[in-house]
Amino acid sequence: MANRKVTPLKDEPGTSLEDIQVGLSNCIQAINNLSGKIDTLAKPTSNDTFSLKDAVGKAAANEVRLLLEARQKKFAEEEEAAKARGEITQQEYFQTLTERYDEVLTKCIALVDAHKKHWPELVHQCEDTVKRVGEQSRKNSDALTKIADFVNKITGAQQRKCVPPSLPKDKAEVIPFVKQYLLYVVKRLCHSWHFQKFLHICMCTLSAVFLCALCIIANDNARLRTIEEKYVLLRDFSRLDDRTSQRADYIEWLYSDEDEHRQEIDKLWQQRQQRLINKKQK
Repeated sequence: MANRKVTPLKDEPGTSLEDIQVGLSNCIQAINNLSGKIDTLAKPTSNDTFSLKDAVGKAAANEVRLLLEARQKKFAEEEEAAKARGEITQQEYFQTLTERYDEVLTKCIALVDAHKKHWPELVHQCEDTVKRVGEQSRKNSDALTKIADFVNKITGAQQRKCVPPSLPKDKAEVIPFVKQYLLYVVKRLCHSWHFQKFLHICMCTLSAVFLCALCIIANDNARLRTIEEKYVLLRDFSRLDDRTSQRADYIEWLYSDEDEHRQEIDKLWQQRQQRLINKKQK
């Protein structure tokens, strides 16, 4: 077994005996140095404990300083290389990004202020426009009705008269008579002037109710948007105060499940009403 020669692999380069001896001597020397250091550290005396701590601390601080200097040097070299290539550096990119962020933030604040200022006026204008359109629609409908009545009078056109069905003569004609009579009642209602006026009034009423509901919904949506924007601003500024932020988080947690925390919510509202009453009394 001792005389057995190891055969190298196909692609493995050959190693000379001198290289093996040099590597072996280096390993032996490293092991001896390590053993000496281990013996020194394994048996510390009371006199060199503080010196050992001082040495370890200085060595660690020196290594950290060297690491930071190397990283700073690397960053400086990368910036110089980028400038040499005509590219933007990381520091310049962050500076440009900060300036653009400030510009966009300023524009957003201006847009929010303009929205708060002009939105109520737009809502009132929409309500006035809807009212004018409704009045004009009713006027146009009345004018068309008058024109149709005038044309009927001039041309002599009359509606077809609804004739009731004849009475049944035997039992087999009872069911068809009932069907024809129901159809006669429907036709009579459709040709009735009073029924047509009633339908016209119902349609106008429904249109007016729909327009009013639309205006109310638009106004409520505008108020909800304003309240939402105000809530967002209050929530952001409450982050600056830990106590206020904790109360805001608590209230959000309560309203996350109103049915479960209804008692706590009612208690908070009662406290608010009591504070308002006390404030008025003062």
